Amino acid sequence: MRSRTGAETNKKVSSSDFYAYRMVIRCNKDNVILRCRELCQQFMDDICVKVESERLRFLRHNQQKLLAEEYIHLRDAIMSDADITEIGNSIYYYRT
Repeated sequence: MRSRTGAETNKKVSSSDFYAYRMVIRCNKDNVILRCRELCQQFMDDICVKVESERLRFLRHNQQKLLAEEYIHLRDAIMSDADITEIGNSIYYYRT
């Protein structure tokens, strides 16, 4: 989608960015979420679980994409007769 200026806009927002925006304290505006004490704590716990679940789901379903670049280095190491003991199995984590 394009804005009024003609520049591309991104309509997608990560859940962590969305909830971070909702938790910000703003001048002259009341934030109901932050006023609920124990419910606020429960809400924040649920948010953390949701964000971590989404990250783990992404890792589970995108292993081929995350590891594809590393296969190139592995192939190059094998082709160059590198020391086989230096080539190992690694788990790759996606960081935002």
